[in-house]
Amino acid sequence: MSLTLRGLGMERVALEALKVLHEGVDQELQSIKWQWDPVDTDSATLFGDPTMEPIDLEPIVTWAFGHRKSMIGMPRSSYPAISSMCFQLTPNPLAGDQFFGGTPVLVVEGIVAGDTESACNRRAFRTAEAANNVIVESTTLNGIVADIPMPDASLTNEVDRTSGLDSEGEFGDGSGEVWWWQGFTLTYRLQTTHTVRSRQRVPVPFDGIDVDQLP
Repeated sequence: MSLTLRGLGMERVALEALKVLHEGVDQELQSIKWQWDPVDTDSATLFGDPTMEPIDLEPIVTWAFGHRKSMIGMPRSSYPAISSMCFQLTPNPLAGDQFFGGTPVLVVEGIVAGDTESACNRRAFRTAEAANNVIVESTTLNGIVADIPMPDASLTNEVDRTSGLDSEGEFGDGSGEVWWWQGFTLTYRLQTTHTVRSRQRVPVPFDGIDVDQLP
């Protein structure tokens, strides 16, 4: 049974998702690393590719609430980054005129970085996996949704970045270091219950000037 949200509740959904991620995703990253280390070691031996050796899964550095286009242009030291947002809600009428069901769309976006293409790509897959595990296993986002289904998931293409590429230093410290950047998106269609404000408004006390006292 989920809590009843007042009004649209979209901001609350996004905020609770970010809280859940903040609480659990770094620990989940370490669990995933432990699962993948022996697989990576075997793969590196099988394919004779040292770039497939086990990698570190870095803890999240930047937490962002809402859509942050600026996440794309941040310096290497600001990654990994995760954001949560909820910009869409579809209402579903329920019994009575004071309640309605909702289907909010929660979007979790993340960006990781790596010194090689292989490390960056595997970090993107595994950080997305960690984020999803934490969201789904929370089951209710701290009690505000009825259930959490598996999401639509996608990864961006990898992008190579060079620190100091821009003459004004927009992309870093000017060191000329080449590194890689990749993002992921998880989209969840949730179920919530809402109440709308009654048409009968409660008067608000006002301790200002009494109009009868005006000259």
